Amino acid sequence: MARWIDPAKGLLPPDSFIPVLEESRLISRLDCHVIEEVAKLLRYQMDNHFPMVPVSVNLSRYDFLLMDPLAFVERIVEQYHIPRYYLRIEVTESALVKNRHLLIEKLHQFHQSGYQVWLDDFGSAYSSLNVLQNYEFDELKIDQGLLRYFNEDSRKIIRSIVLMAKEMGIHVLAEGAETREHIDFLRAIGCEKIQGYYYSRPMPYELLREQFQEAGWQVETLPEEQALDAAGLINLITDAPVAIFQYREDRAVILSENEAYQNALTTTGTSSLQEFNANMQQQSYPMREKFMAFLAAAVHSSGERRMTFVENGQYLRLSAEKLAATPDFTLVLARLANITYDQDLTSFQQYETVFRNLMLVYDEIYFLDREKKALHIIESMNAFWQAGDVITDFKDKIDVYARQFIYADDRTRFRQFLDPEAICRQAERSGRSEAIEMFRVQKPNGRFVWMIFDAIVIYKSATKDILICVRENIWERQENLYTLLPQFLADLNPDRLPPSPADEESAIWRAVWNFSPDPVYWKDRALRYRGVNPAFLEYVGMKDASEILGKTDAELGWCLQDEDEEHAERAALQKGKICKDYPATLIVHGIPRRILMTSFPIHQHSNIIGVFGYFRTADEEENQRQLELLGIRDHVTGLLGYRGAWR
Repeated sequence: MARWIDPAKGLLPPDSFIPVLEESRLISRLDCHVIEEVAKLLRYQMDNHFPMVPVSVNLSRYDFLLMDPLAFVERIVEQYHIPRYYLRIEVTESALVKNRHLLIEKLHQFHQSGYQVWLDDFGSAYSSLNVLQNYEFDELKIDQGLLRYFNEDSRKIIRSIVLMAKEMGIHVLAEGAETREHIDFLRAIGCEKIQGYYYSRPMPYELLREQFQEAGWQVETLPEEQALDAAGLINLITDAPVAIFQYREDRAVILSENEAYQNALTTTGTSSLQEFNANMQQQSYPMREKFMAFLAAAVHSSGERRMTFVENGQYLRLSAEKLAATPDFTLVLARLANITYDQDLTSFQQYETVFRNLMLVYDEIYFLDREKKALHIIESMNAFWQAGDVITDFKDKIDVYARQFIYADDRTRFRQFLDPEAICRQAERSGRSEAIEMFRVQKPNGRFVWMIFDAIVIYKSATKDILICVRENIWERQENLYTLLPQFLADLNPDRLPPSPADEESAIWRAVWNFSPDPVYWKDRALRYRGVNPAFLEYVGMKDASEILGKTDAELGWCLQDEDEEHAERAALQKGKICKDYPATLIVHGIPRRILMTSFPIHQHSNIIGVFGYFRTADEEENQRQLELLGIRDHVTGLLGYRGAWR
């Protein structure tokens, strides 16, 4: 923006000197000066690695008569080595009224060269819809006069301009916003950019940069602008409930919504966009996890995703699809419909049937009205309660219930769990607005059965009322319990389990077994192989341990031992001795190999249940000499000798 700072008169606005410069045909000098100053600023930002944003520069209609503006801009771009993306070319609507054919060609050339072209002061006294038909514009700047006299007529005009621009794929910026009323209106109709004194008066670049740093504001990046441009063309001036979400892996907010979306949201008990966004930052908000999972699915999907949910007694259907993405966030287009009062009632009746049948899953359902301190018995298979009863002294009743039906070791924990304050604290930590515990409850046949108590805090109730649902533990009815339970325990996250020395020893043992470079094995008391590690299989040239397990060395026919060597494993089994580095001969693919073996007993409690061993290859020269001395290998052919063949 050009401002004239006069020593006597101070800061002069553009409308006090621009017309004079145009009449005197000097305006091109000012425009050229401004363009070069902008180029210097962009170069300065690039050299100092400051965040950069595009800057728009104005061209007068006289610039196109007195000079070649494209040639000048191109020369400046080359001189200062700045990307064309950061220069936006603005022309006023009045400039297009005259010299129409000349400007159509020149502005087209700017487009062809890679510059965005904006139309300034749209909606001023010179307005003509032919301008949009004859020229190519990337963005319209709505004249500030339409906001200066802000009334119902100007609202209709602005709304029509925004709707028309979106239909034509043109972005919109509104000038002259000075009040909160202006901002709320422009955002509600989907105006992408807003400019005006509400945010700030014009200021020098250095002062603006200081304010950004002090406020901690971030400058919009190129990927962010491209993503927001894509979202900006979404039409919010519609009866369909539409909103645009900004999704990150750890949070999601609504950036903009139309009136229809807000009305649908209000039926869930959420009064405003701000309230919804605040709820989504609360880990205790019960719908947060569901919304985040749904948006994540939409972000990673190529099409539209839909989900149905219940909130505040309303059935709602939310659909979402990805609009655009940056490295930091994804923009999602969402549509919300309240189907509680669907005209044909089909959806409503379907969901009513589904939720009624869900009650069959639970043995007991209770509603705790915290304001009236009353426990409502919704459903109960326990003779202690009667469906339809309302218990006012529920704390005493729960104590009696615990003594009669809860397993003695669980009673203290049961009473602690059913304290409403404790439920609310646990529900807040859960991120799902629920607290879950399991207790052993006595059935009419006298048997104690593990039951799940699921306490759900009704988030939007003023006093945080609680719904308690009780059902049998899944394992009580699981047909293949003993097959699945070990798998379930094995899959539990070890980080959530208390550490134990046995777990650490098991982990260490698995690491040694799987990654030891030495061949390792273990045998039972009959000296049959019960396990071999990967290094063992590799050494003997086998792919699968099943070829070895359950067999002895004699049955495998690969181990040649001297009389003393045959006693080593027996000594480990019978006397508990540890035998180290005793020599043995192993035949692998018909070739004898001299190895040094170590074996020691495996103790379980006070008994020796097997032998554990490993071996390593002897020195090659010594290996050859020993094989020849023993007559196992012929020194000429290298094949099995008389003793090796006999064995």
